[in-house]
Amino acid sequence: MDFERECKTLISQGELQTLQAKYKDFLEEYDVKQSSWQYVYVQLYTHACLKKQVAIANWLKSLYEDFDTVDKIALRQAFAYGNYLLRK
Repeated sequence: MDFERECKTLISQGELQTLQAKYKDFLEEYDVKQSSWQYVYVQLYTHACLKKQVAIANWLKSLYEDFDTVDKIALRQAFAYGNYLLRK
């Protein structure tokens, strides 16, 4: 997915504001309720944690509240792994 690749590049560069603008554009174009967004979300969050981008990881965590209850249950294990990566 081109969106995912571009976002990972922004995460690696620590470009939080640009990433937020890209996400806003993404919201206008696509339905984030699709299951593919959940996969991309976990990939981006994990990448932010691997790159030690705490501000970006925290911003992505704040997006978690936008998911429905079932998605939250499925996604919450990503935070335990992300916290481990940030501490490592």
